Amino acid sequence: MRSWNDLMTAKGEGLQNPVTHYNVWRGFGIPGAGEARHVTSTEAMLRGAAGMKIGDKVIVDDNNMLWELVGTVPAMGWKFYSYVAPTLEDSVSTSFMVSAHLTNPMVFDYSNISAGISIDNLAPHIPGGLTGGQVDSHVKIVWQPVTDNDLMFYTVYRSQGNGNLVRLTRTTSTSYVDANVTLEKTYHYAITATDFGWNESQKSEKLSVSVTSVNEKVSNAIPTDYALNQNYPNPFNPTTEIRYAIPKSANVTISIYNVFGQKVRTLVTGYKSAGYYVANWNGRSDNGREVSSGIYFYEIHAGTFTATKKMTLMR
Repeated sequence: MRSWNDLMTAKGEGLQNPVTHYNVWRGFGIPGAGEARHVTSTEAMLRGAAGMKIGDKVIVDDNNMLWELVGTVPAMGWKFYSYVAPTLEDSVSTSFMVSAHLTNPMVFDYSNISAGISIDNLAPHIPGGLTGGQVDSHVKIVWQPVTDNDLMFYTVYRSQGNGNLVRLTRTTSTSYVDANVTLEKTYHYAITATDFGWNESQKSEKLSVSVTSVNEKVSNAIPTDYALNQNYPNPFNPTTEIRYAIPKSANVTISIYNVFGQKVRTLVTGYKSAGYYVANWNGRSDNGREVSSGIYFYEIHAGTFTATKKMTLMR
């Protein structure tokens, strides 16, 4: 951030020649000038400032500097002004100058050149909306993109059981398929975001997924109607099977809820082809913990089809 006082007022000219605005200039070496035009001096550049727009660049020959107009601040009669001026690189000194302009473009003043350094030490936002579940023999997770413009990549962390989260992979996508999982194991996932300054966000909320043999296709026949059968056995301990049928390919979700309407397990999630299926539930929640005895409800969503049935777990 650059700050300055009222240049023209400081020289006793504020009342007779009121300043209309201030221009903020960023200076750097000649390389990267591109289509910049040449002028002989800083004064020559400022005489033509009225015809410039933000982003225009000028090479000043007498000091061998390339100046870019990065901002304009209206004059408000304040004693001091400030402006948040962007730099092009992290931890690299950048030159800045402020010029004061009047209605008459031939009358102006300008500050000494000063230098500033910006340090990118701000971490990106924490990724949110982490969801996922078992898809066939894999685990697929998805999350919402962060809004930071300088995002470099996301990091997927995973732990098994009660172990510590360790880095699994880096990706620029907002989804990941974990194919290296084992049946009857519970995995925990978390996501971070890292920017081009190598600042890493804090970890997202953890997602727990239990991988089980819950999604077996039991027949190649094509059913004529959707169906959700009563689980068997019922009551059950420790496992039960839920059979269902879908007459055409669809995204299928089967979720289990307790009597308070709280979801305890996402049993099936993913795209399924037409057929007859069986899903097995081992009486555990999404985080791998055994649930207590009682009544539970299982609900299927397949295309436009929805159905709910009741079952009883007896420990």
